[in-house]
Amino acid sequence: MKYASLRARLDANSAPAACGCRLWTGRANNSGYPVFTERREGDGMPVPVYAHRAAWELANGRPVPEGHHVDHKCVTPLCIEGSHLQAVPPAENQRLKWARRRREAA
Repeated sequence: MKYASLRARLDANSAPAACGCRLWTGRANNSGYPVFTERREGDGMPVPVYAHRAAWELANGRPVPEGHHVDHKCVTPLCIEGSHLQAVPPAENQRLKWARRRREAA
């Protein structure tokens, strides 16, 4: 299906949740992260795109900084709500993940 814009694609494949998240209703990868496929310019080969990364870029008007991960502040992997996402270095992403797990275990 062709979409008029990235925003249209994200909106068509997500729905608002009572918790404030915007949950991806499209395909997810084996780790539970939202993903869709785009055709690469030039050769037309399909390439996977993480919807939460695309949502962060749309919300912030720029690409995710090189080498950064997009962290879900809401701890919901299927969330694509721009205000729930933050770009962080990999080490910070791991620190946040372990801090959240410690809080859950307490």
